[in-house]
Amino acid sequence: MKKLDAIFLVCFCNLALYCSGASLDTAFTYQGRLTDNGSPANGTYDLRVFLYDADAGGSQVSNTVLKEDVPVVSGLFTVELDFGGESFDGGGRWLEIGVRPAASTGAFTTLSPRQPMTAAPYALYASSAGNASFATNATTATTAARANAIAWSNITDIPSGFADGADNDTQYSAGVGLTLNGTSFAIATGGVDSPQLADNAVTAGFNGTQWTYAFGNDTQYTAGTGLTLSGTSFAIAPGGVGALQLSDNAVTPAKLADAAVTNAKLADGSVNANKLSVAGVAAGQLLKFNGTQWTYAADNDTTYAAGAGLSLSGNQFSVNFAGIGVANTAARSDHNHDTSYWKRSGSSGTTPGTDFIGTTDNQALEIKVNNARALRIEPGRDNQVDSPNMIGGHSVNYVGANVSAATICGGGGSEFPGFANAVTASGGTVCGGVGNTAAGYDSFAAGFRAKANHHGAFVWADQRSFDFPSTAANEFSVRATGGVRFVTGIDGGGNATAGVSLLANDTSWNVISDRAAKKNFRPANCRQVLERLSHLPIERWNYKWEGDGAVPHIGPTAQDFKAAFYPGRDDKTISTLEADGVALAAIQGLSEIVKEKDDQIQALKKDLADLKEIVTRLVQQQNGGTR
Repeated sequence: MKKLDAIFLVCFCNLALYCSGASLDTAFTYQGRLTDNGSPANGTYDLRVFLYDADAGGSQVSNTVLKEDVPVVSGLFTVELDFGGESFDGGGRWLEIGVRPAASTGAFTTLSPRQPMTAAPYALYASSAGNASFATNATTATTAARANAIAWSNITDIPSGFADGADNDTQYSAGVGLTLNGTSFAIATGGVDSPQLADNAVTAGFNGTQWTYAFGNDTQYTAGTGLTLSGTSFAIAPGGVGALQLSDNAVTPAKLADAAVTNAKLADGSVNANKLSVAGVAAGQLLKFNGTQWTYAADNDTTYAAGAGLSLSGNQFSVNFAGIGVANTAARSDHNHDTSYWKRSGSSGTTPGTDFIGTTDNQALEIKVNNARALRIEPGRDNQVDSPNMIGGHSVNYVGANVSAATICGGGGSEFPGFANAVTASGGTVCGGVGNTAAGYDSFAAGFRAKANHHGAFVWADQRSFDFPSTAANEFSVRATGGVRFVTGIDGGGNATAGVSLLANDTSWNVISDRAAKKNFRPANCRQVLERLSHLPIERWNYKWEGDGAVPHIGPTAQDFKAAFYPGRDDKTISTLEADGVALAAIQGLSEIVKEKDDQIQALKKDLADLKEIVTRLVQQQNGGTR
């Protein structure tokens, strides 16, 4: 909105609550003049009015008054404001006004400075009332409700003790349950006794979140383990005291009355060895019935016999083990550990095809390391026809559904999503690494995030944090941002003597051309090379496997090229090393011929210049003789 400036004129304010015996409201009329960019404003505006107790800063007094759609004509406007009678106590008051166009919902522009409230015929607070001893005319002053600043010196018949206007001689004392320290009262320790509490005033209950005071008439009680509840009476249930409810050695003869414990009072299994006192019992004694009562006595008349699988010699039993070796458990007499199971130290006498480790049903076999799967061999799609799937490495590695002859050699991981190795097409292979996928039939993926997405694709990726996918079927794709080397020959120390390389960021092959790797140096006859090259057939042609419409190639055949420059070598191929050498030699030969021609041209130019000079002199002599 535009910047708004305002000049406020003197206001007419009806500020009296009481006048001539008639009660007025607290509203008053405010008139002002508003300019917009230096010109009187016209239109409707919203006004926001604050009442402050200072011309700057200070505190807001009373509520904020909002006046919407106020008409402004030639810059003049009139509004009625009401801040309530309590807002005027005789102190200074200032208005702070904000304005905005009536159609706007934006912020108000605050006008400055604040406008002071000036005197008016009727005031909400009569400052002269502070000096009024009494109201002489009840018609004009029914009450002096707002004259709250009358000095004590203007009041007659003041009671004793009030003349000085200060309450500094009243005596206070602490009553029952209170203490007084200086001018501070407090509840005394133990000051709240029964007489100070109403009936049922103090109870405590849990409201679902915290403990709070409440009437205690809705608490629900239930009987727990070993108890019964009848009405409001709890009791120990029959058999309610079991082994868990008794501490060790808690039941001694002194604690039991004669015939106090009957079968009905004992839960099944409640009396165990820990619940029996050992006082007076000697080692080797048993609990025996002597015909009258139970008592402790020596075990000297029990007869024992060896059962199946056991032998008894004197008072010692032994287990009859089958087979050979050392065993910790008993076995059937027809059971043989040595020939029926694979042994950790290795087994002998096995027959391939007959003896095996694996499954006989359509289920996978897993081998674990540190209780985590390290190798899984699972049936193929058709176990009778298709090859099984081999899944090595991390347990997150997997082969897709309906896939056969898949191989995951290892690798994989679960540190981040997508780090598993996977084969999702039959015949696919992932040869280790992390995050690789063989998704095409008979495809191959290895390295880091290699994606063989096409049938027959071979994809290898270096350790860059990006997927490296194949782009066509039967494609050989390698991402090696550090470079590529192919070595086809080595010396006795294993050093490369032949091969090519592709350095990082290179786009063409480099061949080994180190002088230290070469011998039999001799100059080449470059003119002879050029001569032979000039007679070498250069033709346009296509390979036989290319379509007739394919763009033709330009160059010689290997037979013609090798016959001219490398007789006796393989005449089916031309290497870049061979072609580059011939081209460089021919260029040098051509350079020699061109230099010779240049020398001849320079000599001819000199001869021509000499002839021109002779002709010029002859012409001059002839012309001179004629004159």
